[in-house]
Amino acid sequence: MTHPADSVGSDMHIVYAALSKNSFYAWQHITRHALLLGYVPIIPFRVFDYYVGDSVDRDLVRKGNNSLVESLAELWVYGEVSDGVHSEIQRAGRAGKKIRYWDITDVRDIRELDIDESPVLEHGFEEPKGPQIDHP
Repeated sequence: MTHPADSVGSDMHIVYAALSKNSFYAWQHITRHALLLGYVPIIPFRVFDYYVGDSVDRDLVRKGNNSLVESLAELWVYGEVSDGVHSEIQRAGRAGKKIRYWDITDVRDIRELDIDESPVLEHGFEEPKGPQIDHP
């Protein structure tokens, strides 16, 4: 017996999709966007729910998020940059990960931002320090 999954490849790259809790509403649009570009998005709020419904210590979930950021090749930032997203950007930068920024003002038309439009700069955060930061 075969399954339709047997006939498709597995050549999609996996990216960490960083978004604030205020942008969570857009997770399905973000998933669609990444898939259509040929990437599999790992969205922390979907992996761990929102701190696993506070059934475990939040630092344990943060440690899980940090492990994901460090193990994936790229970090994609969607929408506003909260303190938590900023921390993920800094971690990715130190680890030499490629970082891309996306505007989700219109979730039906997500567009990549130039570095000058980066929400990191908009909120007064510094760009991450790292050897291989790549911006559009």
